[in-house]
Amino acid sequence: MFFVATDMSIRCEFRSHFKRFIILFTGCFLTYEYFLGTLGILIQGTKFSKSCATRLNVHAENITEEPETSCDDECHRFRNVLLNWPQDKPKAAIYYLAKGDRLQKLNSSLIYLHSSFLHEFAYPVIVFHETDSRDLLHRTFRKEHANISMFFQEVQLNTPTYVNASLDKFEIGCKRFPIGYRHMCRFHARQVYEQPILVGLEYVWRLDDDSLLLSVINYDIFVFMKNHRLQYGYMTIDSDSRECTRCFWEAARIYKKLRQIESQYFDKWTEPHIFYNNFEISALSLWKSQQYRDYVNYIDLLGGIYIHRWGDAPIKTIAVTLFLREEDTYRFSNVSYQHQGFINCGNRYFSSVYNIILVFVLVSKISQML
Repeated sequence: MFFVATDMSIRCEFRSHFKRFIILFTGCFLTYEYFLGTLGILIQGTKFSKSCATRLNVHAENITEEPETSCDDECHRFRNVLLNWPQDKPKAAIYYLAKGDRLQKLNSSLIYLHSSFLHEFAYPVIVFHETDSRDLLHRTFRKEHANISMFFQEVQLNTPTYVNASLDKFEIGCKRFPIGYRHMCRFHARQVYEQPILVGLEYVWRLDDDSLLLSVINYDIFVFMKNHRLQYGYMTIDSDSRECTRCFWEAARIYKKLRQIESQYFDKWTEPHIFYNNFEISALSLWKSQQYRDYVNYIDLLGGIYIHRWGDAPIKTIAVTLFLREEDTYRFSNVSYQHQGFINCGNRYFSSVYNIILVFVLVSKISQML
């Protein structure tokens, strides 16, 4: 019995050691496999797929064009306004990008803007435009909208040389959007924040020439942004065309991994959702930050704005989710707003005497223009 017990104890001890060895070996093997798998994901995660690598300018050199820094007469006039700015009022402005063949739409948008907001909360309006609309804007708009503190800034919208040199190598996507539309996308995503006239501002409110504020806004939106420490205000969330954002979401994920950015907001965001940013109120500190400049430069160099029509909306949406917390954003659902086929009713109490008068004033002004 002694020998049997000893033999069994030896066998039990051997099995115990063997079991520990198996567990240890398996654990090491799984750890090694996990390490290799993680390493593979990391390596693969910072490289474009074969499909996108052939559809983007992935080997572009890190060369950027110098932005315009000179301040013209209108710019100096605007800076003089900021020098006398009330201390209790956020330094803010509303801006448009005007197009020569759409000035009638801009005219209507400005009428609605004044009647709904500026008549009570006076903020300046900056109109960026190209050369072809300069004379008409300066000659007629300042006179027709004398009740608005308006400033004009001429901009040059051209395909950047580092993109233009490589465009013939790629098949251009989303061809229904002409080159002018792609210029506009790049302007709103990048160039506008390089304009010297914006120096000194805290907030900007971007509207499109066909943006219409449908009823009175009875509070100062910029004060609201500042008091609540908000950095990004929007109207709604929409979806962008997958055809026109080909490879963009992949580029965004690669950038996040390259820069080792941690963001729960980004991680929970789903493509192809975007902020519908024809109505966009934002803190300039976001767009002028080093992290945004690095990000937008990375996106710009890939050439997707011109190759596939990557819009400013998805580009800026990703920036908001990467660099802000969700609580830094706010949806202005109480503002009555229309843009093309989209209408947000907000708090439209048209039974009130004031709004009834507003409707008559708007109809009267528009009829005079026709």
